[in-house]
Amino acid sequence: SQLMRLDLAAAAEVQRSLLPLEMPRVPGMEFAYKFRPCTSVGGDCLNVLTLDDRHLGVYILDVSGHGAAAALLSVTLSHMLSVVPDRSFLYQPCADNARQHCIAPPVEVVTRLNRRFSDNSTVHQFFTMIYGILDTQTSEFRYVSAGHLSPVHIRCGVTQRIREAGGIPVGLLPGATYEEYSIKLSRGDRLYFCTDGILEAENLAEEEFGVDRLLGTLTQTLELPLDESLAVLIRCVE
Repeated sequence: SQLMRLDLAAAAEVQRSLLPLEMPRVPGMEFAYKFRPCTSVGGDCLNVLTLDDRHLGVYILDVSGHGAAAALLSVTLSHMLSVVPDRSFLYQPCADNARQHCIAPPVEVVTRLNRRFSDNSTVHQFFTMIYGILDTQTSEFRYVSAGHLSPVHIRCGVTQRIREAGGIPVGLLPGATYEEYSIKLSRGDRLYFCTDGILEAENLAEEEFGVDRLLGTLTQTLELPLDESLAVLIRCVE
């Protein structure tokens, strides 16, 4: 119906409004993203957040399913993963002073989210995600993958293979445990994150875009500015 279409359009506008308007400005680092949902509303969400004067929080997530329910959950998650310490899962009480808030380690963030959504029997949705903390002084990225496609790290033009997606999606298994990984970035390195919509995009012959095309495209566009490399990837997928 026309009313339903208007509701979905309004939901899509709310979802887009939660995407970062501008990325953090860090000397020697650059950030960019492209967001292209396959329907008017979906369950993908991302952000790069300034946690303090040294650390950035980076997340990308993909809620199961499509439509208004998935979009609504992604909106809820964007509030839970905010930089408002007293209501965000990205912070926790400091060990030496419970009245103050300190940055929570990635494992703690994902574990708490899983506990929250696994315990809620009325919500039968789950989501994959990567959440990590980038130390802008050491260029180390510590992250947890909860069933999500692992980051693609390109170093000196050599693409490292995508690791197997680690961890259990959030909200799927009560008591799931998660492991922290670390990537040390060097000058000229690039780190890409995406949802499986890229890999699963099919052409008329029903061939999926797949991992090899993803890695090949990112390697070939290494000399382009970061934003342009993302634009080329989107065009290739389309």
